[in-house]
Amino acid sequence: MSAEVEESAPAQAPAPAETKTKKASANKAKPAVTASPAKKKKKKSKGPGKYSLLVIDAIRTLGEKNGSSLFKIYNEAKKVSWFDQQNGRMYLRYSIRALLLNDTLVQVKGLGANGSFKLNKKKFEKKPKKSATKATKTEKPKKPASKKAATKKVTAKKSAKKSPVKKKTSKKTISVKKATPKPKKAAAKKPKVATATLRPYLNAVRATLQAALCLENFSSQVVERHNKPEVEVRSSKELLLQPVVISRNDKEKVLIEGSINSVRVSIAVKQADEIEKILCHKFMRFMMMRAENFFILRRKPVEGYDISFLITNFHTEQMYKHKLVDFVIHFMEEIDKEISEMKLSVNARARIVAEEFLKNF
Repeated sequence: MSAEVEESAPAQAPAPAETKTKKASANKAKPAVTASPAKKKKKKSKGPGKYSLLVIDAIRTLGEKNGSSLFKIYNEAKKVSWFDQQNGRMYLRYSIRALLLNDTLVQVKGLGANGSFKLNKKKFEKKPKKSATKATKTEKPKKPASKKAATKKVTAKKSAKKSPVKKKTSKKTISVKKATPKPKKAAAKKPKVATATLRPYLNAVRATLQAALCLENFSSQVVERHNKPEVEVRSSKELLLQPVVISRNDKEKVLIEGSINSVRVSIAVKQADEIEKILCHKFMRFMMMRAENFFILRRKPVEGYDISFLITNFHTEQMYKHKLVDFVIHFMEEIDKEISEMKLSVNARARIVAEEFLKNF
């Protein structure tokens, strides 16, 4: 009997060893499955990039009431040591578009990344309010642990103590309101000085265009019964108006030629040096190659001017007159900014090339 017991005991021993190994393997397999989604969640939660934070800091330092343009944000951002002088402008454009989608920035003027922007105050003010409400909610359930009689006395005392505290807060808010408008007034004066010289020039162009856009069709004297723009054809002098030239200086002017059924607007853009001449020529050529997408853009400018627009009676019948005028005025406002930004990028690239070339010496 003893021999049988000794033989049966070792036969049953390996079974729990196998179960232990199975449990251990199962326990090892479980954390591997649970750990993977936790890692994925950490990877998904990403904050704003360093260029987005740089845009926010630049707008805060500028502190302009009417918003800051990309040109000013770039000038402020390039002061940072780690700023990429070659591709930094492109990174700033992408970050501004991302911040607009997040409602972190508000666009005041323009379209896309070419306008002016300022910070969305609502997004920055919501966060502290939520934390304050949570703090008040968490404090309330802890207090009712005392007796009812004690709570009545405590509430009466607290209400008496809280009333002078409210007066103090009101005084603080008044002092803050008085202090804030001072820097805003100083910041609001800067853009007015910059636009004061352009305003009378653009107002004169706007008034002349509105007067010239009284276009209408007339009965054709030809068998085809198809009228061509009289500004281009010049079939008779009776159908043409006296051309008007509005000039800001020798290099910056606008020619407006009117007729009974069409108006031609030719613009000479300011070109201070040879680099601006080359950039202006390339930019205008790029636009005129895509004239069919602009509808009123002329394929070739009038001699002595950089770009020309042709508006006929068909355009005024299909579009709003004030929007056609606004398009021309907006183009005149933005073309100088675009050329100056292109010049800055060219100078930055030339500086990098010169530095790399001079490293060998």
